[in-house]
Amino acid sequence: MPRIKIVVNTPISESVLSLIPSRFSSLTISPRPSADAAEIVGEMDQAAERALLTLLWDTGHDVISMQTIPSRNNQTSTTKPEAIRERGEG
Repeated sequence: MPRIKIVVNTPISESVLSLIPSRFSSLTISPRPSADAAEIVGEMDQAAERALLTLLWDTGHDVISMQTIPSRNNQTSTTKPEAIRERGEG
Protein backbone atom coordinates (compact mmCIF):
# COMPACT_ATOMS: atom_id res chain seq x y z
CA MET A 1 0.00 0.00 0.00
CA PRO A 2 1.39 3.45 -0.88
CA ARG A 3 2.52 5.90 1.77
CA ILE A 4 1.12 9.43 1.51
CA LYS A 5 1.98 12.82 2.96
CA ILE A 6 -0.56 15.63 2.70
CA VAL A 7 0.35 19.15 3.81
CA VAL A 8 -2.61 21.27 4.96
CA ASN A 9 -2.81 24.91 6.07
CA THR A 10 -3.63 25.14 9.76
CA PRO A 11 -5.58 25.36 11.87
CA ILE A 12 -7.32 22.06 11.22
CA SER A 13 -10.77 22.15 12.79
CA GLU A 14 -11.39 20.11 15.93
CA SER A 15 -14.15 18.14 14.22
CA VAL A 16 -11.79 17.06 11.43
CA LEU A 17 -9.01 16.30 13.91
CA SER A 18 -11.32 13.90 15.74
CA LEU A 19 -12.79 12.43 12.55
CA ILE A 20 -9.54 11.57 10.74
CA PRO A 21 -8.31 8.92 13.25
CA SER A 22 -11.73 7.26 13.36
CA ARG A 23 -11.95 6.98 9.55
CA PHE A 24 -8.26 6.61 8.70
CA SER A 25 -6.57 4.73 11.54
CA SER A 26 -3.16 4.51 9.85
CA LEU A 27 -2.63 8.29 9.69
CA THR A 28 -0.76 10.65 11.96
CA ILE A 29 -1.17 14.43 12.04
CA SER A 30 1.84 16.57 12.98
CA PRO A 31 2.45 20.32 12.91
CA ARG A 32 5.24 21.43 10.57
CA PRO A 33 8.03 23.29 12.35
CA SER A 34 8.08 27.05 11.67
CA ALA A 35 5.05 26.94 9.36
CA ASP A 36 1.31 27.45 9.56
CA ALA A 37 0.75 23.95 8.23
CA ALA A 38 0.34 20.36 9.35
CA GLU A 39 1.39 17.07 7.77
CA ILE A 40 -0.95 14.11 7.53
CA VAL A 41 1.13 10.98 6.95
CA GLY A 42 0.34 7.28 6.61
CA GLU A 43 -0.43 4.36 4.37
CA MET A 44 -3.67 4.23 2.41
CA ASP A 45 -5.10 3.04 -0.85
CA GLN A 46 -6.32 5.36 -3.59
CA ALA A 47 -9.96 5.26 -2.49
CA ALA A 48 -9.06 6.29 1.05
CA GLU A 49 -6.72 8.97 -0.30
CA ARG A 50 -9.56 10.45 -2.33
CA ALA A 51 -11.94 10.27 0.64
CA LEU A 52 -9.44 12.12 2.84
CA LEU A 53 -8.87 14.86 0.25
CA THR A 54 -12.63 15.25 -0.21
CA LEU A 55 -13.10 15.50 3.57
CA LEU A 56 -10.45 18.21 3.80
CA TRP A 57 -11.80 20.20 0.85
CA ASP A 58 -15.45 19.82 1.92
CA THR A 59 -14.62 21.19 5.37
CA GLY A 60 -12.85 24.25 3.94
CA HIS A 61 -9.23 23.24 4.49
CA ASP A 62 -6.49 24.26 2.05
CA VAL A 63 -4.38 21.36 0.78
CA ILE A 64 -0.91 22.70 -0.01
CA SER A 65 0.56 19.51 -1.46
CA MET A 66 0.24 15.75 -1.55
CA GLN A 67 3.10 13.30 -1.91
CA THR A 68 2.68 9.61 -2.72
CA ILE A 69 5.39 6.99 -2.33
CA PRO A 70 4.29 3.79 -4.11
CA SER A 71 5.22 0.65 -2.23
CA ARG A 72 6.37 -1.35 -5.24
CA ASN A 73 9.18 0.91 -6.48
CA ASN A 74 9.57 3.62 -3.81
CA GLN A 75 9.46 6.42 -6.38
CA THR A 76 8.06 9.66 -5.04
CA SER A 77 5.52 11.84 -6.80
CA THR A 78 4.08 15.14 -5.65
CA THR A 79 0.78 16.49 -6.93
CA LYS A 80 -0.51 20.00 -6.46
CA PRO A 81 -4.24 20.28 -5.60
CA GLU A 82 -4.97 22.17 -8.83
CA ALA A 83 -3.74 19.22 -10.91
CA ILE A 84 -5.93 16.81 -8.94
CA ARG A 85 -9.02 18.96 -9.57
CA GLU A 86 -8.17 19.32 -13.29
CA ARG A 87 -8.07 15.53 -13.63
CA GLY A 88 -11.50 15.33 -12.00
CA GLU A 89 -10.23 13.59 -8.86
CA GLY A 90 -11.26 16.22 -6.36
